[in-house]
Amino acid sequence: AAVQRRGQWKLRSDLKFHDDVLVTSQDVCFSLNMYKTLTSPLASVYALLSGISQMTNCVQVDPKTVTVQYGGTPPLSAETDIEFVPILPYHVWNSLCLASLCTSVAFDPMLQTPGAFVGSGPWRCDNISTGASGGTCTQDAAGNLSGQSVLLGGRVLLKRFDGYHRCCPNVQTSMGTSLQKLSWTDGEPQSLAGDGQMDLIDIAAAAVCFGMPPITGNACTPELAAYYDHPLFGVFPDKIDIGEIATMAFYFEYGITVPYCMPSPDPLCTSPLSGSGGLITTSACGCMDPSFDPFRVLIPRSSDPPVIASYQGLFHSSANHLILRLFYSSASNLPAPSLFSAQMSADPGHAWGSMGSATGVARASVNSVVLDFGIVSAAHFDLRLLYSNALTASSDWDHVEVSL
Repeated sequence: AAVQRRGQWKLRSDLKFHDDVLVTSQDVCFSLNMYKTLTSPLASVYALLSGISQMTNCVQVDPKTVTVQYGGTPPLSAETDIEFVPILPYHVWNSLCLASLCTSVAFDPMLQTPGAFVGSGPWRCDNISTGASGGTCTQDAAGNLSGQSVLLGGRVLLKRFDGYHRCCPNVQTSMGTSLQKLSWTDGEPQSLAGDGQMDLIDIAAAAVCFGMPPITGNACTPELAAYYDHPLFGVFPDKIDIGEIATMAFYFEYGITVPYCMPSPDPLCTSPLSGSGGLITTSACGCMDPSFDPFRVLIPRSSDPPVIASYQGLFHSSANHLILRLFYSSASNLPAPSLFSAQMSADPGHAWGSMGSATGVARASVNSVVLDFGIVSAAHFDLRLLYSNALTASSDWDHVEVSL
């Protein structure tokens, strides 16, 4: 049999560096080739990895596809080695490497102008004085700007990167974070509970309701129409339009993965996926996690089974009222909308309700609850959701940060 001498990676379209430039195959190949060929102390550490040292070429197939080639059979660690090394932004580091700075032990990327301490992880290093991405974000004991070497008494100031593709379980921005969008797109028509991956089943369920109100007897059920008519991602209210479909298409085949998950059976993956013969997995690191969904709220009830509600977000209505919308997929024994309430606060001490509060009312669409806060001028605040005057069971929703 022919020996596979290459590996191919497909990059997600929602990967960004801290300066909001998209991560592309150019950045990946630039980084891998640099680690293999440069003689700096940092590069030499990564060059010891078999998946890097035995690589013969990195090919940019297209902006989102990378092929790594080997002269013989790839080492068993090739996949994890490639996925382990940091990916550096070409637009920041190429000129530095051409100036031979990448091999200099004295080189400090934080002290460049502009700063070169730019990555794509959940925390960003912004210049303390200017706010520019890339640093310097360190100070010495006297409060003076410092470099990447922080001495006793100094400090490092990092900021959350809202553009990180898994940010953030308790954050909503004006158009929704990547995690919030992925949570919604992975709906699944049977239960709207999701299987961990946005797939054809999800997009087909929304497509049958495209541009139409619910029609009795049609495949577009009232529940599907209410769920996929999203207030943040659609263009027009009360209609599934190109906005919702385009959002779904953007995240097609994306999911939340379990790191180092092996094929079924595996306790890290909580349930097999129907039609897949087990788990959806393309590799040891590609297992989808259907249990991870921070934008669904578990509502315990004393006398009835718990209800799972989907948080569809805060948005401004045509009358400029701040509206919070929830959707729950269960079709029976639904809780009374008036049992839901929410409170807002903008002060660090969280005087809940100081900015406003709201009580749930039924929306015209089936299975939907609306909470109307009226006109709210603040663009950044904290929110908490309550059921029967008690916090919901999902700890992420005890304190939600909203930026509109």
